[in-house]
Amino acid sequence: MGVSAATTQGIRVEVESRYLPSESDPANERYFFHLYGSSA
Repeated sequence: MGVSAATTQGIRVEVESRYLPSESDPANERYFFHLYGSSA
């Protein structure tokens, strides 16, 4: 997927989302994403 980043009050946070098809069920409009994050 993609990486999103934001800095607020001097803290930078980056989050990467990944779509997990094994946990999703598009026929029932259920989409599962896992988020990985870090801060500095």
